[in-house]
Amino acid sequence: MLRSATRDSRDGLCLKDEGARSDGEDHPPLPDQAPSAYYAHVVDALPESHFGERRSPRRPESLVPSYGWVLYRPVRDVISVAESLPFARRRGPARARVRHNRTVELLQLAVGPLATNLYLLADPASREAIAIDTAIPSLQFISDSLADRGWTLKLIVSTHGHWDHIGDNAAVAQHTGAQIAAHPLDRPRLEAPNKGLAPFDIPPSVPAVELAEGGVIRFGELRLLVLHTPGHTEGSVSLLAADDGILFSGDTLFANGWGRVDLPGGSPEQMADSIARLSRLGDPLRVLPGHGPATTIQRERAWMDLVVRSGRLFA
Repeated sequence: MLRSATRDSRDGLCLKDEGARSDGEDHPPLPDQAPSAYYAHVVDALPESHFGERRSPRRPESLVPSYGWVLYRPVRDVISVAESLPFARRRGPARARVRHNRTVELLQLAVGPLATNLYLLADPASREAIAIDTAIPSLQFISDSLADRGWTLKLIVSTHGHWDHIGDNAAVAQHTGAQIAAHPLDRPRLEAPNKGLAPFDIPPSVPAVELAEGGVIRFGELRLLVLHTPGHTEGSVSLLAADDGILFSGDTLFANGWGRVDLPGGSPEQMADSIARLSRLGDPLRVLPGHGPATTIQRERAWMDLVVRSGRLFA
């Protein structure tokens, strides 16, 4: 049974390592109104020595992948990953992916003009599920996924209140009966959305659950710890699934960079503090951001440590 976020008394985090982040696919370019740098600064000026042997700096255009306008694939095309390789990516024709281990099942799909990463995760035993960042168009994919897998959606989580993360909140809530959850500082962005660059209207949605710092979202045996990570917006949050070694970072932390701080609600000082906080998490932790490819804390360690040492963003 899902309960609203409450403070968790457990100490310590159990984090596990896992696989590569590249999907090996070629994607058409995004339309002109969705530039690749719209949601992140990119670390492309660091010398290669900062990254060691495991990686080298990437150019800005590689930060947000060009997923184009293929917004939805039927769930029958989803790639099933063997339980012996939790969270590893495999090459294949579908954009949606499912990952398994003993405690979580996870679907991922890039949707909408800015290729927002929609996440749908479920507890294998109870079949209870939550959706993270239901951008337009998410409803059909979520509806089909729930029906095909026998899942019941309990909660819709918005990591922050920008239009490309909340557009289908109301539609999904009406269809499934799930409640909407957001940090109280971003509640006004959901109730009176700013259309921004959206090529369509963004319906308002009303959060019924507040995501407070230190709160825990519980469904089945799964636990997501709420981390308040402002900087992109005042109420941006990240969700830590410590037992499964996953961080859903929203638009705070990306592969090779951080979320933009020059949009309404942005703050470079708060973003630097949030990056410093996330840098204290374990290296093997897999980071699933709001846009672009997955990464790990270890892969971002070099530039995150520079932010920590300087106490500010440096690009």
